[in-house]
Amino acid sequence: MSLLDAISTSLSGISAAQKQLDAIASNIANANTPGYRVQRVEMVSLPTGGVEASIRTDNSSAPIDVAKESVNLVKAKSLYAANGMVIKTDNQMLGSLLDMFDRDHTDTNI
Repeated sequence: MSLLDAISTSLSGISAAQKQLDAIASNIANANTPGYRVQRVEMVSLPTGGVEASIRTDNSSAPIDVAKESVNLVKAKSLYAANGMVIKTDNQMLGSLLDMFDRDHTDTNI
């Protein structure tokens, strides 16, 4: 996996986390709305790496469990944090690589 592949995979994870946050926010905001249908996020792994996420509406009319939505919120936060850390680490590795090239071209003792 290249550095750019890692960034692309992480960005898809961040996008999936955002969709989860959108669905959770909608569910919590509409917890007392009559007839509201719960939104869920489905994620599918892509063969090239990363994930594709889509929001679906649950057909059941079960009441919204705000405690469960709060747990889902923590999961989405963790997904954001993990993918953000991958991007940060990838950025540091790329910076180190560029620093090595810079040293090789500016060192007059070679």
